[in-house]
Parts: sequence; C-alpha cells; structure tokens
Amino acid sequence: TTARALQFEGRPYDWSIRGLWAYRLLLAPALVGLVVLRRRRVPIWPLVSMLAVVSLTAVAVYGHVRFRTVGDLVVLVAAAVAFDALLGRLLRSRPGTPSP
Repeated sequence: TTARALQFEGRPYDWSIRGLWAYRLLLAPALVGLVVLRRRRVPIWPLVSMLAVVSLTAVAVYGHVRFRTVGDLVVLVAAAVAFDALLGRLLRSRPGTPSP
C-alpha cells in the first residue's frame, strides 16, 4: 500500500495512515467546493488543471504521495470554499440575525 511504501522514505506507517485518512475526508468537501465555485461563476480551470498535472505526473513517474503536494493544496482550497459556503448558509438561516 501507499502507507507501506512511505516507510522506505522514513515516514512512520501510523502517520502515513493518518495522512491518507485526512486526505480522503477532505475529498468530498473539495468536490462540493468546486461545485460552489462553479455556481458562483468563478473559473475552476486553474484548480482542475493543477489536479490534472499532478495526476499525469503520478502516472508517468510512479505515483508517490509526495508528487500530490500541489493537488493537496487544490483539495484544501476547494474544501475551504465548501466549509465557507456551509457556514454562510448556517449563519443566514438563524432567526433574528441581522444581515450586514
């Protein structure tokens, strides 16, 4: 597995597993964030193109996690957009909250 492969580069197995789970947990919010950006008519092609380049690099080389770093940034930004949209929706739905 990927976690076992990372042990050869000095990364402890337990931390590798934690990192993989954190990445997997952020994938769904990242997809929602890309949808939110698209609905807001924000161009998402720069983010999607970075993911494509990371994927092609991983396929061409040998698919090591360290090549995913740029893709991780895209996932974090897109997930943050989703969390921001959710928080904004929750704050707007509160009764008695004045709008700015």
